[in-house]
Order: sequence, then structure tokens, then C-alpha cells
Amino acid sequence: MKRSDPNFSIAIVDDNAEFLEKLRSALERDLVGEKVELREWRPVDGQNPVEFFNGMVDNNTLLVVTDYDLTKGGMTGMFGANVISWCQDKLIPVGDFSRQNIGTTELKEDALFEFRIPTDIENSASFASRLFRGFRSLRELLSGDDIDLQTIRGPAQAMAIVLGRPEEENLFALYMPPLGAANAPLAASLRAGANQDKNPDDTERVRLLSYVVGHILANAVLRYCGPILSPEAMCAYVAAPFSERESIGGIFGDALYRGPFSHGLNYYWRSNVDQLIAVEAAEIQDEVEYESSGARNRAVVEIMLHRKLATHDCTRCGGVNGGYLCPFTKRPVCERIDCSVASNNWIPAGATASRIEKDFYDEWAPILGF
Repeated sequence: MKRSDPNFSIAIVDDNAEFLEKLRSALERDLVGEKVELREWRPVDGQNPVEFFNGMVDNNTLLVVTDYDLTKGGMTGMFGANVISWCQDKLIPVGDFSRQNIGTTELKEDALFEFRIPTDIENSASFASRLFRGFRSLRELLSGDDIDLQTIRGPAQAMAIVLGRPEEENLFALYMPPLGAANAPLAASLRAGANQDKNPDDTERVRLLSYVVGHILANAVLRYCGPILSPEAMCAYVAAPFSERESIGGIFGDALYRGPFSHGLNYYWRSNVDQLIAVEAAEIQDEVEYESSGARNRAVVEIMLHRKLATHDCTRCGGVNGGYLCPFTKRPVCERIDCSVASNNWIPAGATASRIEKDFYDEWAPILGF
């Protein structure tokens, strides 16, 4: 069944008129040629915030970007947290560009259904544009004529189908959180749909699935690497520093991930990377033993590049081991017990290319009660 082409929008909320205009202009530059409506709201005293918000967004608003402190216009008690709550009630993706993504915020499960957007204008615009394109892509993919929404059993299957990797559904399933704990309004919406006499129509299914799949893909799968490797994780996978990313990317171009939220970045399908490495691994002598999987991958890549790779800055191994990326320190780590610990409740079970750097874990685990 052919589904209609909707008019998508982004809403920006800030009480600083100058910043509002700068962010809008930066988004216009970043999204030039795109079919998107930019909507603005500067909260000021005397407005009914709920009514104003409800009049600004609709079911085709793919992203709301909000400042945290919205009281400067005289609207006492108005904060980004209010906007985030309203967006989550309506299942609209939302990002906060004032909260700093520091400390332990990445360890909080309740951040799964919101985004931390950079504070400087250009980076906030490019980040927001990438989110918009990602959610729009999911809407379009799920609305395709070849998708039978009635047969999709859940978010993991939907993700596997739209990414063209049905064989990796079980890996994506390992990223799926208990949705009731992560987003109460979402759980309520799912329960309401299940209690209806007839199933939700295709438009509502697309909106719900794109919301769930988009957040899990952007905030879990692409952040905590497993089946898909970020540029940093790709370098760590072959025990190389991030400075080698262009050379490594040049030999693994056939493994590029070109799905939602990849605009402007080079992510890689790990299974494709493994296939390319396996082809070249025949050049390695069988009797050679490597201290880590990353060291072996590094040896293969050096054959592919016809040169030695630079070493990363790990003092434990001299920068030649790896195979995994610590998602918190952004450094290559290996299986050595003095280097990293395996995934625990800080990292989704599907993040099989991620491990926690031992020093970081030892510092934070007692504080967080793990």
C-alpha cells in the first residue's frame, strides 16, 4: 500500500532570541535543499506553554531541540525538562542543547529516549540535522511498499529489516531495553494499542516503530558498538589510533554502513569487516600467536596497507593490542585482565565490540554501586 509523503518539521525552543536565530540559520545551511519546516518558540511571560507547544508540534515533527533554562523571558519554572516530558508523551524525538554530557550521564538508562546536543551553534546544527535525517529515513524506510508492517513482531525485527540485515536480528535484540522502564509514555502507548479492538493503522505503526527503533539505533547500537562499528571503534578493532581512520577507511570502504544516522560519519558493518579481514588473513603465518584479537587484526591491516600502523597511546601494551573500544574513555582496549572488563549492566549485551577500560571501571564502579 502506497503511503503519503508527509511534511516533516523540526521545532526549536529557546528563550534567547539571538541564539534561536543563529541556530535556525545554521540548520537552514545544514539542511539546504531538504524538505523540512523549521518552527520556533521563544517562551515569554503570559503565554500558555502547553497550548503553545501543542500548537507548534504534530505527528510529523521529527525533532524538538530545546534549551534547558527557558526562564529568561519571564516564564518562571519553565525548563527544558518540561519540553522533554511533553515530547516523550507525544513520542516526538527531543534533544537538550544545554545539558552537558559529562560524568555518568551516559550510564543512565532514562537518557535512551532523549539526546544530548552540543552547545556550540555549528556542532549543534550538524548533530540535530543528522538526527532529523535519521528519523526521516526510518519513516521513509518503514513506509516502503515492500514493508509489511502487520508482520513485524517488534523493534529488533523492524531494525533488522530496514537496515537490510534480517540475519542480524538476534544481535539487535540484545540492545532492546525494557521499554516500560526506559520510557513510561511509550509503554502506555504500546499497551493502549494492544487493547484496541483493531490494530493501529499503518501511519501510526510507522510513527511508533521509527521512534523506538531510531532511539535504540542512535543511542545504543551506534554508541555501544557491536554489529556496527563507529569510526573510533573501527580503529580500535584493528588496534590502531584514531589518527589512522582515513587509511583504514580506505581499505574497508565495502563495509561502510549507510543507514540512518550515518550522515557525515563513517560507520562500518562488523560482519563485512570480518569478511574482508578473513580474505587477507591467509597471508599471516599460522604459527604466530597474538596477544589480542586486535593485534591479529592489526597485522592483517598492515598487510593490506603495505606499511606499519601507528601505535595508540596505551601504556599497558605499547599501543599494539586492541580489538574493542571503551565507550566511555574512547580508547582501544583488549582482553587482558589489566586492560578492560567485559560488558556488564553499563553496556547493552549486544555491544560485543565494546569493553570498559579497567581503570575507568575501578574508579566509577564503587561510586555507582556496581
